[in-house]
Amino acid sequence: MPSRNHLAVALSLLLLFVTATVQAQDKQLSDAQTFAAISAYIQQEIQKFPARPTGIALANILIPASDRLLEIAKTDVEKRNAYNWRIRAFQEQVRANVEGTPQKFEAYLAELATNEDPVVKQNVTAAQFYLFAEKAKAAEATPENFAQFKTELKSWCNRKDFSITDTAELGFTIAKRNNVPEEQLIKELVAYIWSFRCSLPLADKEKRVVRLEGMVRLQVGNDPNLYGKTLDNEDFDWESLRGKYVLIQFTATWCKPCQKQIPGMLATYKKYKDKGFEIVSVYLWQDARGDTDPVGSVKKYAAEKELPWIILSEPLSKRANQPEYGDFYNIKAVPALVLVDKEGKIIMSNPNNDQWNVGDLWKAKLAEIFK
Repeated sequence: MPSRNHLAVALSLLLLFVTATVQAQDKQLSDAQTFAAISAYIQQEIQKFPARPTGIALANILIPASDRLLEIAKTDVEKRNAYNWRIRAFQEQVRANVEGTPQKFEAYLAELATNEDPVVKQNVTAAQFYLFAEKAKAAEATPENFAQFKTELKSWCNRKDFSITDTAELGFTIAKRNNVPEEQLIKELVAYIWSFRCSLPLADKEKRVVRLEGMVRLQVGNDPNLYGKTLDNEDFDWESLRGKYVLIQFTATWCKPCQKQIPGMLATYKKYKDKGFEIVSVYLWQDARGDTDPVGSVKKYAAEKELPWIILSEPLSKRANQPEYGDFYNIKAVPALVLVDKEGKIIMSNPNNDQWNVGDLWKAKLAEIFK
């Protein structure tokens, strides 16, 4: 067993090593005379970490480095870079629970908020929300804390410069800890937006309410109230499918995982179509890849794949002043699958699930239904 003297010597050597390392870093940073050299130093130090660097060690590198960057920054882009590294340093200190950091971070963001650069202002807003979120996650789940959190959350709903989706998703996280259903929170936020306390213009209120309600519209038990225009520009009648089990597929022609679903969908459709099964494919974001003829592309695609089921077109729906599907159903990625029962109620849903093999789940459910 090592003696106390051996331990003292080891600790002294470790302290000397750390001190020498810090001094070497300080010299290297002070010797860097250009913005590019300092940026290279930051990347070099980050690469020394065995994994994604986080915590106090990273913050200790970024704070002096961001100060040096700001000293020699000449362009708006260079200044933004310096500000962002300092924000990252504060975020790491917040994660590491460094005492006094939230207050220092708030003061720094308040100072930056006076900057006239719109990109800097946008970054400050995102950082302010990050700090708000971290405080909320760290707070004890009590009725009093939750009430205070909702008050602050509503103020973010009133900000035109921030995503209502990010706001609500944080709300879901804290609501879950307080045993509050997502739909209950959404109703409260929607009521606030429609109230006089929310100062947004009417058009902005309408958009935010559509997005908020869309976040729970595809939950199990709800009626999705599917709408749209077919490829022949005919009105789609959702109620006409009552009495059938319906698979709704949100998709796009350029989506490779969506393409992989088609053989299984064709086989399943052929197997159950005479037993009370239907498929509706909703093609959206066709112009996301520069498609100049989004309707024609879907028609060609459907013909090539010999798709026999109902197909809805987002461009045609939008021309009829119907909401965008991404907003109305909070679709973030395709493919997204929803299985609906004969009464029009959702029984399976994965609107934003990144696991593309979910097709096996809905096929297993149909096999159970039609056995």
